[in-house]
Amino acid sequence: MPANTGRERVNINGALNIETREAIALESDTVNAQPTIELFRQIEAQYPTAETIGVFADNARYYRSKLVREYLETSRIKLDFFPPYSPNLNLIERLWRFMHQQVTNNRYYEKFLGFRGALREFFFRLSAGDFAEDLKTLLTLKFDIVSPIKKRLPLPT
Repeated sequence: MPANTGRERVNINGALNIETREAIALESDTVNAQPTIELFRQIEAQYPTAETIGVFADNARYYRSKLVREYLETSRIKLDFFPPYSPNLNLIERLWRFMHQQVTNNRYYEKFLGFRGALREFFFRLSAGDFAEDLKTLLTLKFDIVSPIKKRLPLPT
């Protein structure tokens, strides 16, 4: 089985508009407060007439950093957090899973640049609408609701 070595990685921080399924994805050396603020700036630039922009985030430490909090004081972004350990509520996690299915699963890249190019092509195709039909069912706001158990079965003895 072919394999390569190295520790190069691609860090992507992104946002997903749940109504239009449009995504913003930024590649950076690391994901911390500075790239997060840059992502927020791009979100604000994409919606220049919005008075307030609601953003839901997971509980990554950089969202609660001093720099991000200071930025949000004068920003149009209102940041809310998902409950801890609830990636199933975070629709961008579904987008990341779809991205992995398209780019990384069962694929070998001889060179890191080939991998990075495949990621960039994915996001280009995403913005061009190439995956619109796939994402229509994947990125929905419908969640399964588990019915309560009406009658408990007896435990085996």
